[in-house]
Order: sequence, then structure tokens, then C-alpha cells
Amino acid sequence: MSDLALRWDATAFAADLAIEANDLARDGGLETAILLSLFTDRRAEPGDPLPDGESDRRGWWADAVPVVEGDKIGSRLWLLSREKETKATLSRAEEYGREALGWLIEDRVAERVEVTAKTPRTGVLGLEIVIYRPQADPVRYRFNHVWESYAPELSLAYAAAPPPATGRTVSAGAPNSIPWDGEQWIVTE
Repeated sequence: MSDLALRWDATAFAADLAIEANDLARDGGLETAILLSLFTDRRAEPGDPLPDGESDRRGWWADAVPVVEGDKIGSRLWLLSREKETKATLSRAEEYGREALGWLIEDRVAERVEVTAKTPRTGVLGLEIVIYRPQADPVRYRFNHVWESYAPELSLAYAAAPPPATGRTVSAGAPNSIPWDGEQWIVTE
């Protein structure tokens, strides 16, 4: 089963349906599901501190009527938009990423999901996601998020990381690249 494909447009800071050969493109992999899981705003928990000046706890509208009781869509990464760059913030980013992608394990799409957060440079939150699927090669995704505390406008792009020894590379594309541990990440500002 495949989904309609979403493609990230770093200049518009948005994802949109992809068109190929004058038709809606399909995504037979995980890219669209990962984009929706990480970059749809999950509702903040009652104890979560909201970013400065916000009172909206956000959340995916469909969580009001979940197909599976307790299911929640999206991530709480949006809560980090005004956070300082600390080890604690990176730990929260990893926690929020694992939480958002937990459904992959519950639904047996993946055996394991690894999330690593780093700051490849000042003002940038980098997430590396590795999905270990049953009877398939691991798939690696990398995302950069320019923090609001560093720049007035958010910008985000994603890039393929060099694949694990048996993995495959996922799409890439943006005008400026920055190194992270000797590998290229994509970011726009």
C-alpha cells in the first residue's frame, strides 16, 4: 500500500503533494509518513511548558476521534522552537522524535527506531532518524531545523545521509549544505 507523496519545499517552509507526469505521485516508502509524524504538531501534554508567548497547546485535529484509542499524530518538537541549545534540549528532541515515530514499532513497520539529535552549528537542531525494518535494509533520514531563537524565520530541509553499509539513501535537495560530523546536512536560511 502506498501513500500520496509529500515533498518538502524548503523555500516555502511547507510540504505539498508531489506531482509526477501530471498525476499525484505515490510514496511506497516511509518518507511521507516520517514527514507527517515529525512535523505535524502533536498536542502538548498538560505539564509541557509552552514556548514564550504561546497559549495554544496545538494538536492534530483527528486526535479528537482516534481510530485506535490513545493514538496521537505528530510530534512535540514544536515545543523546542524557543529553547536554548543544551544537552537537555537535545535529549528532549530525541524523546519527542522517538515518541512521534513509536507507531512504526507498534504497527510492526519497524523493529527499531533510532533518533539522534545534535547541533551541527549554532542555531540548528539536527535530527538523524534510522528505521530498522523487518527483512529490509535500514533507512536513514536527516532533518535540520533552524531554531527560532537564532533566526527570525524558521527554515527546514532534509537530506539523505550516507546509507548504512546495507541501507539506502533517501531524497535530498537544498541550496546550502553544512557539515555535521564530516557528513553533509542540508539547511536553508
